Amino acid sequence: MSDVSPAGGEIEQVAQAPALNALLAFWRRKCGELERLPRRADLAPEQMLGFLPFVTLIEVLEEPRRFKFRLVGTGVVGHTGREVTARYADSELFADRAGAVATYFDLPVSHLCPAYAKGRYRTVPTDREVAFEALLTPLCNGGDGKVDMMLGALVGERLHYGESMGRFDYDVMRALPA
Repeated sequence: MSDVSPAGGEIEQVAQAPALNALLAFWRRKCGELERLPRRADLAPEQMLGFLPFVTLIEVLEEPRRFKFRLVGTGVVGHTGREVTARYADSELFADRAGAVATYFDLPVSHLCPAYAKGRYRTVPTDREVAFEALLTPLCNGGDGKVDMMLGALVGERLHYGESMGRFDYDVMRALPA
């Protein structure tokens, strides 16, 4: 399936969620315009209106490699049932799944390309199964070519009042062409 991006070129539809495809098209367009990986300063919120509620900015820290949420959109909070801004993805948020999260989050850092994931989780306390899709794209603020931040998005069914995200599994996790 394909779609026409706002820049007029064909884009691959990698996700069911239009917001994720819009984010991917935005990131690829930025890479083409800049002829390099985008920096955080290259991101203008007014250019991201179609997916802004689902956006996350994740800082990449080294030695040891860790991932810290710097900004989390209201759509993500509505989907996960919790605010995770300024928290680390490993021990603070996903301790029981830290290895899988690190594997997924590491894809854009190691390969300098977007990464897509799809999965499901159980809600707490209702034990409903909820599907989700996620996308991560690398950002590079320095001239060294190292990824130090990621622009991502998480989309899925909104939770009911009082629910939060419980145990989850990835069904798909893959690097995408830049």
